[in-house]
Amino acid sequence: MEPSDVGLDFGPRTDFYPGLRRITGSIRSAMLYSCMLTMRPTDATADGWFSKSSDELTAETGLSYTEQVTARKALVQCGLLEERYIRLEHRMFFRIKGMTQ
Repeated sequence: MEPSDVGLDFGPRTDFYPGLRRITGSIRSAMLYSCMLTMRPTDATADGWFSKSSDELTAETGLSYTEQVTARKALVQCGLLEERYIRLEHRMFFRIKGMTQ
Protein backbone atom coordinates (compact mmCIF):
# COMPACT_ATOMS: atom_id res chain seq x y z
CA MET A 1 0.00 0.00 0.00
CA GLU A 2 1.29 3.41 -0.95
CA PRO A 3 1.00 6.37 1.45
CA SER A 4 -1.26 8.07 -1.09
CA ASP A 5 -3.69 5.12 -0.84
CA VAL A 6 -4.36 5.65 2.86
CA GLY A 7 -7.70 7.33 3.39
CA LEU A 8 -9.27 6.44 0.09
CA ASP A 9 -11.89 4.32 1.83
CA PHE A 10 -12.30 5.94 5.26
CA GLY A 11 -15.70 7.45 4.48
CA PRO A 12 -16.81 11.01 5.23
CA ARG A 13 -14.89 13.19 7.63
CA THR A 14 -16.59 14.01 10.93
CA ASP A 15 -15.62 17.07 12.94
CA PHE A 16 -16.33 17.48 16.63
CA TYR A 17 -15.76 20.00 19.39
CA PRO A 18 -13.03 18.62 21.71
CA GLY A 19 -14.13 20.98 24.49
CA LEU A 20 -17.42 19.07 24.75
CA ARG A 21 -15.48 16.17 26.24
CA ARG A 22 -15.26 18.02 29.56
CA ILE A 23 -19.05 18.46 29.60
CA THR A 24 -20.11 15.08 28.24
CA GLY A 25 -17.43 12.94 29.86
CA SER A 26 -16.24 11.16 26.73
CA ILE A 27 -14.97 11.72 23.23
CA ARG A 28 -17.73 9.48 21.86
CA SER A 29 -20.45 11.60 23.46
CA ALA A 30 -18.77 14.77 22.22
CA MET A 31 -18.55 13.31 18.72
CA LEU A 32 -22.20 12.23 18.68
CA TYR A 33 -23.39 15.58 20.01
CA SER A 34 -21.28 17.50 17.49
CA CYS A 35 -22.74 15.39 14.71
CA MET A 36 -26.27 16.03 15.99
CA LEU A 37 -25.60 19.77 16.09
CA THR A 38 -24.72 19.69 12.41
CA MET A 39 -27.61 17.51 11.27
CA ARG A 40 -30.35 19.15 13.35
CA PRO A 41 -31.03 22.28 11.28
CA THR A 42 -31.84 20.40 8.07
CA ASP A 43 -33.72 17.46 9.58
CA ALA A 44 -35.55 18.96 12.54
CA THR A 45 -39.27 19.61 12.84
CA ALA A 46 -40.55 23.01 13.93
CA ASP A 47 -40.34 21.93 17.58
CA GLY A 48 -36.74 20.71 17.18
CA TRP A 49 -37.19 16.92 17.00
CA PHE A 50 -35.24 14.93 14.40
CA SER A 51 -34.72 11.27 13.73
CA LYS A 52 -31.67 9.25 12.78
CA SER A 53 -31.40 5.48 12.73
CA SER A 54 -28.47 3.77 14.40
CA ASP A 55 -27.21 2.79 10.94
CA GLU A 56 -27.27 6.44 9.84
CA LEU A 57 -25.44 7.49 13.00
CA THR A 58 -22.86 4.75 12.47
CA ALA A 59 -22.26 5.99 8.92
CA GLU A 60 -21.91 9.58 10.12
CA THR A 61 -19.86 9.03 13.28
CA GLY A 62 -18.30 5.57 13.06
CA LEU A 63 -19.81 4.69 16.45
CA SER A 64 -21.28 1.22 16.93
CA TYR A 65 -24.83 0.82 18.23
CA THR A 66 -23.54 0.08 21.75
CA GLU A 67 -21.26 3.13 21.68
CA GLN A 68 -24.20 5.27 20.53
CA VAL A 69 -26.42 4.07 23.39
CA THR A 70 -23.71 4.86 25.95
CA ALA A 71 -23.03 8.27 24.38
CA ARG A 72 -26.74 9.12 24.23
CA LYS A 73 -27.22 8.21 27.90
CA ALA A 74 -24.37 10.54 28.83
CA LEU A 75 -25.86 13.36 26.74
CA VAL A 76 -29.28 12.91 28.35
CA GLN A 77 -27.69 12.89 31.83
CA CYS A 78 -25.78 16.08 31.01
CA GLY A 79 -29.03 17.73 30.00
CA LEU A 80 -27.89 18.31 26.41
CA LEU A 81 -30.24 15.88 24.64
CA GLU A 82 -33.81 14.64 24.84
CA GLU A 83 -34.94 11.33 23.37
CA ARG A 84 -38.34 10.05 22.35
CA TYR A 85 -39.07 6.61 20.91
CA ILE A 86 -42.12 6.40 18.65
CA ARG A 87 -43.03 2.75 18.91
CA LEU A 88 -45.47 2.66 15.99
CA GLU A 89 -42.85 4.16 13.68
CA HIS A 90 -39.99 2.15 15.21
CA ARG A 91 -37.93 5.34 15.22
CA MET A 92 -35.92 7.17 17.85
CA PHE A 93 -36.29 10.94 17.83
CA PHE A 94 -33.86 13.40 19.38
CA ARG A 95 -33.96 17.04 20.37
CA ILE A 96 -31.06 19.18 21.39
CA LYS A 97 -32.16 20.61 24.71
CA GLY A 98 -33.29 24.22 24.54
CA MET A 99 -33.07 24.49 20.76
CA THR A 100 -35.87 24.74 18.22
CA GLN A 101 -35.76 25.78 14.61
